[in-house]
Amino acid sequence: LGILALSCCWLAFAQPARLAPLAQSAMSGFRWSARTVKPLAVAFLQLSTLGAFWAYLEPLGKAAGFDARGAQTLIAAVLATQVVAGSVATFAVRRLPVVSTLAACSLALAAATATVYGLPGGSTRNFALACLAFGFVWLFMLPFQIGLAFRADPSGRLASLVPAAQLLGSAFGPLMASFIVEGENASAVPLLSAAFALAAAVMVLGARSPRGPQGARALS
Repeated sequence: LGILALSCCWLAFAQPARLAPLAQSAMSGFRWSARTVKPLAVAFLQLSTLGAFWAYLEPLGKAAGFDARGAQTLIAAVLATQVVAGSVATFAVRRLPVVSTLAACSLALAAATATVYGLPGGSTRNFALACLAFGFVWLFMLPFQIGLAFRADPSGRLASLVPAAQLLGSAFGPLMASFIVEGENASAVPLLSAAFALAAAVMVLGARSPRGPQGARALS
């Protein structure tokens, strides 16, 4: 981890010494409202979904029938899937509609975690497939959260707050899950994650732009 952190230091010297000032139109017009809060709420709820399930993936895997080594191998496979998903998202983010994509991602997360919740013991294959789908959606949807913030605030101020909402959600999800875990029994955690995901889907759909010329352009 230390080597990885140090390898990024050269980027600090590759940045321009000074940035051009923002246009006056980008500096004005931002107001906190339900419209500008919704993108942050979406990011928070979606990362709460991810954080809760991911924090207890290993005990859930053991309950599904994996041994310790098998559960760790599954975690590595999910991480590899995330790398693929992030690569795909870099090409898809400009080609897919933001709102419907995020709503579909939320429903996919709810379906994956609900599937895990309903699986009987020993269903290792289905458990692994659900986890791989979960991991793919995880990294795939993150750029679209930034896009949703830009739809609400073209100046980019709101988009700069999305990482903070993501971090808070990543911590809030495991916190809430910890209250329903009893020892090694984390069987209720996927249901909690599914509830977070469904709440995110509702919030995403509530973030649609109003109809009209400007709203039609924003949805494109």
